[in-house]
Amino acid sequence: MIWIAVIGLLWLSCLGFYTVSEKQIIKTRTSRYALLSVFPVLVKLTSGTILCMVMLLLSTQFSESISFVSLWVLLSPVLFVFIVKMNHLGKKL
Repeated sequence: MIWIAVIGLLWLSCLGFYTVSEKQIIKTRTSRYALLSVFPVLVKLTSGTILCMVMLLLSTQFSESISFVSLWVLLSPVLFVFIVKMNHLGKKL
């Protein structure tokens, strides 16, 4: 159960960082996430806090040093899937 929470929180923090990034914030203002573009610093702070919560959840399963490493091991595939999903990669003509 804790692993579902970890993956979900990682996905949420990736979404937060993505929606207020420099390249994406213009598109965010016209999307359904327009509220996030009003307070980009708060969204970045919240996403960073979520990453800290994930580290805390992982430290309950592992020790603190291993939880840091496991955060980045788990974040890599989640981030890859997130990038592939958001960028609509297709065949170039």
